[in-house]
Amino acid sequence: MPIGSNGAAIGSGDYLQRIERDVFLSDLSMMYSARFGSPDYTSLLRDFLDSIAHTMEQDLLRNERENNYITDETASILKKAGQDLSRCGVTISIDSTVDKLAWFVGGDPAKIRKLQSKLNEMHVGEHLTEDGVYGVKTLRAW
Repeated sequence: MPIGSNGAAIGSGDYLQRIERDVFLSDLSMMYSARFGSPDYTSLLRDFLDSIAHTMEQDLLRNERENNYITDETASILKKAGQDLSRCGVTISIDSTVDKLAWFVGGDPAKIRKLQSKLNEMHVGEHLTEDGVYGVKTLRAW
C-alpha cells in the first residue's frame, strides 16, 4: 500500500484527514478564520487547497517511482478527491498517475493473498508482498 508523506496510506480517509489537519490547523490562524468573505480569507483557503493538491501529486509521483500500487477502490477515492479539489478551482492532475498505480485486477483479495502465499512457499519468482493485490509481480510468478 503506498504511503503518503504524512505516514498514512494514500487514498485512505486518514490520509486525507491528516492533509487537511496539517494544512488548515497549523497554518490558518484564528484571526483569519472569523473573517469569512474577506479577500485574505479566500486567498488563504485557495493557497491551502493548492497545498493539499500539491501534496497529493507529490505523494502519488513518489509512489509511482517506487512501483507501488493501489486498489480500484482507492483509485476511485483519489479521483473523487481530485474532482472535489477541481470544483474548488484548484488545478490538480492526478488521474493518469492514479491509473498507473491502480494495478488491481479484481477478484477476492483474500484469495489473491492465499495465491501469493502459496507462490512464496514454492519460491516461484521473487518474494511477493502478500497484500491481496494482483499486480505485475504476482502475475509473473503465477
